[in-house]
Amino acid sequence: MKQIIGVLNMEKENVILIEAKSTGANFIHDVRELGHNPICMELHREYRDEEEKETWRRFYDLSYSLTGEELPEIIQADESYQKTLEMVRKYNPIGIVP
Repeated sequence: MKQIIGVLNMEKENVILIEAKSTGANFIHDVRELGHNPICMELHREYRDEEEKETWRRFYDLSYSLTGEELPEIIQADESYQKTLEMVRKYNPIGIVP
């Protein structure tokens, strides 16, 4: 039945994964296995300097790469809840995984 549904619904639906780092990166694979498009949202944070920002970027990218698949689309949350909500709505997600 899953294969029939996949054929009927050719457009992948979006699932937003919040802070999908470390073991949470496994959800990237799970979402793809269910036939959906994972989108990883990274929360807004202030960095002391460029070195700290690069360290966090490497940490995120390493976590995402643990799945052995291509990196998912990555979006950055805004410090404004309203702006973040507007961004999320544009993706019309079928689910959000905290």
